[in-house]
Amino acid sequence: MRFIAVNDNVDSAVQTEFDMTPIRNFCNELYARDTAKKIKSTFKMKGEGGRHLTTNPPFGYVKDEQDKDKWLIDEEAAKTVRYIYKLCCDGFGPTQIANRLRREQILTPTAYKAQQRGELLPERPFQWAQKTVSGILDKVEYLGHTENFKTASKNYRSKKRVKTAKEERKLFRDTHPAIVDEHTFQVVQEIRAHRHRPTATGKVSIFSGKMLCADCGAKLQYCTANAFSPNQDFFNCGNYRSNTGTCTAHFIRAVTLEKIVLAHMKCVLAYVQQFETAFVKQEIEKANRKRQTSVEKAKLDIVTLKRRDEDLDVLFKRIYEDMVAGRLSPERFDKLSTQYEEEQKQGAADHWGTAIAD
Repeated sequence: MRFIAVNDNVDSAVQTEFDMTPIRNFCNELYARDTAKKIKSTFKMKGEGGRHLTTNPPFGYVKDEQDKDKWLIDEEAAKTVRYIYKLCCDGFGPTQIANRLRREQILTPTAYKAQQRGELLPERPFQWAQKTVSGILDKVEYLGHTENFKTASKNYRSKKRVKTAKEERKLFRDTHPAIVDEHTFQVVQEIRAHRHRPTATGKVSIFSGKMLCADCGAKLQYCTANAFSPNQDFFNCGNYRSNTGTCTAHFIRAVTLEKIVLAHMKCVLAYVQQFETAFVKQEIEKANRKRQTSVEKAKLDIVTLKRRDEDLDVLFKRIYEDMVAGRLSPERFDKLSTQYEEEQKQGAADHWGTAIAD
């Protein structure tokens, strides 16, 4: 292979006494790394200020023509989003929802955007995917909140994005109109926390997605077949794969599990009927302990927020003095002051919410 770069006067077939290519590549690498660092710093400042980092708003929203940083509800698309959440609340999984949307010939987000722009529709405009439905059901943006820094890249060379942990993300509440109410969103998240893969036979157990292995903590899988009688359906450990997995074949019949749970429920009900006063007293004490713990945590949060608010006031004075002394540019001062003001507003809102809960 022969490499020729005309502008840099490089020809791999010609031997020179002093080849500048390694040094030139090193300088180019420094420039690329410095540029990536500046871009990352800009996005970090923008994200910490509560502004949207995504170029295109989620399905169901459009950008305000007067202010590109504001999102408005696209009512036609929002109907589809609400319909998806309703189907999930009714017990349908992402795959079932996607199949239903295909049958009802509802446009996919890509096809809908193409229609709005007056472009040609894709070949299969109603081909909803399970992954698309799952993404809509997981987006906190439909509550009217903005969640930044959900993904990150390992370095400036890699274009692959990886999901970040919840504690590393920034959540800003009530930044745009909500499409889904809080109760519906929480119900959907609770349902999806116990999601399970539907069986090929169509049979469903009330315990699917709720059973865990006592040894490895994996979910117990519901196993059934068309030829099975009700007494033959069973659960076994999800990490067991015919002696090739990481756990043993923990096994329990579905009917046996139902009998155990029913017997336990009868014992609890009998105890409540026989010792109703003691049971009520225990539940009240448990609720009071839980409430006391939440109150103590709320008081600690209030103290922390007050201290941070005082620290922000000190920072305001310092950056103002630095700007007057010429150590800080006015543009940088405006960005920092805006960021601190947003943090103070968010802290005041959290303080007020904590005080109400207290």
